[in-house]
Amino acid sequence: MRFRTSEVQTKASVRRANPHRQFEMGALDRHRRYTAELIDLWSAFIELEMPVGAGEGRGSRVTKEHIDKSWSKFSGHMLKLLFLNKLFGDEEE
Repeated sequence: MRFRTSEVQTKASVRRANPHRQFEMGALDRHRRYTAELIDLWSAFIELEMPVGAGEGRGSRVTKEHIDKSWSKFSGHMLKLLFLNKLFGDEEE
């Protein structure tokens, strides 16, 4: 299996979230696999936010501003989900 993030990057990321958390054998590799899926979702979100379709002329190129606006919206959605889950719990449990 080929990962998009290194084991070192993954460990640094989970340590930033909680330096005291322990992971069972294989859990970090699972984390790395889902990180790749998250990257794909992020790319799809940027595409959905583009005002002009690819190859349709002026305004179809992704700019730094598109990335920044998309990130602001995407991270806002993620933070709302985290906050709501913390308040009301996970309905899937």
